[in-house]
Amino acid sequence: MEIEFYSNGKFEASQRAKNVIQIIKGYEPDIENLSVLDVAPGSSCMLLELVKKGINYSAIEVREQSCKLLTDQLSLYSDRVEVKHDNLSNLKNVVFNNTIDITLMAGIFYHLSPDDQSELIKQALSLSGKSCIIDTLYASEKSLLNRKYSILNGIIVEGYDYFEHTLESESDDIERRERCSYQNGGERYPSFIMTEDSMVRLLKSYGVGVVNRVRYAPNIAEVPARPIHDMAKDVCWTGFMIHERGILHFQTEFLETPKPGMFEELKGDFSSESVVKLVSDYLNSKESSEEIYLAMHELSRQLPMSMHGLLIHVLCDLSKVNLSLLVNCRMFMNSYLKSVNSEKEDIRRAQDLVKLYLSAIASFSEDYAKSMGKSLIFNLGGFLSAEIIEFIEGVTEAHECFEMKFYERGTGDLGLQWNIHSL
Repeated sequence: MEIEFYSNGKFEASQRAKNVIQIIKGYEPDIENLSVLDVAPGSSCMLLELVKKGINYSAIEVREQSCKLLTDQLSLYSDRVEVKHDNLSNLKNVVFNNTIDITLMAGIFYHLSPDDQSELIKQALSLSGKSCIIDTLYASEKSLLNRKYSILNGIIVEGYDYFEHTLESESDDIERRERCSYQNGGERYPSFIMTEDSMVRLLKSYGVGVVNRVRYAPNIAEVPARPIHDMAKDVCWTGFMIHERGILHFQTEFLETPKPGMFEELKGDFSSESVVKLVSDYLNSKESSEEIYLAMHELSRQLPMSMHGLLIHVLCDLSKVNLSLLVNCRMFMNSYLKSVNSEKEDIRRAQDLVKLYLSAIASFSEDYAKSMGKSLIFNLGGFLSAEIIEFIEGVTEAHECFEMKFYERGTGDLGLQWNIHSL
């Protein structure tokens, strides 16, 4: 698939349209009589090329002026076009002329509150006979300096929120801001930008199977942080962000049984302490290492990567833990470390967790080395600092079965291989 690029920080909307059209044709090569619902398209039709070729086009848009402009743009195809002037919150009650095959949600999710995003997903899944396409912005894991969490369908999602209008914004002014939320402003109702991981996990909690992803270039690390009003001039924002854009698309014909998470009970009393208690009780209820390992995987489906460190922390405190379980669960440590940003406090917490994890492994190492006739290679990945290396060297010297080796990773930074030799 052809991938679009940024040019001087500007986003090529025409290329987005080409990508979406290409995806639709992939689902349904014979597009004649295909019915597509365009959710909140604004005043222009991204799918004009397909309308010309015969699709039945339906749209729901909250701004009256945008509805008029969209209707005028598609007037030559009025027998196959319907534009509904309504709010997304009423989507489930809107009656369309055709049974919807594909629902397109382009540039809308990050203009909604978390609860509205969750509700829109549910409605889109119930409406779409074949597939859904979501073109959206994501919060970058590395840019979440003001990380916010929300509980949706029982799982915890992360991102950041922002207000799209000020308290002084006039209704006429808000009406004109086509690329903004209609109501999320005034320091009361914020919009929310999720991470890609959170969006995918939320979709899967509602029964979506395989989620296909298209990521737009460049890599997020190459996009400078900037005030959001430089990216969308109508938006009022007081901080800085780094975000990335992409498309999620998936079939809706064969949805799996929804898998709500276990954290719904915390919705009114959400805190890190309450999450730790729930996770601890859940893991402690498992009897064997295999059950704990499977439970860790289930929890990783319900928790954002920034909370995978919490899984490791609880795991290290379990009385039923063993070396094999600790090593097999290193993937959760790695996913957590990927979410650590450059804030000193975040780095300190990550270093403390690495120390806790390695200490737990070291406590089992000599018994393992004496009982097993082979070496265990434990790869710590690339999260290294002078403090962590010094700590690992101390642990290595204290246990004769340990050997540490450094190697250069494909990313150019150092990785660490920790061997536990048989004695």
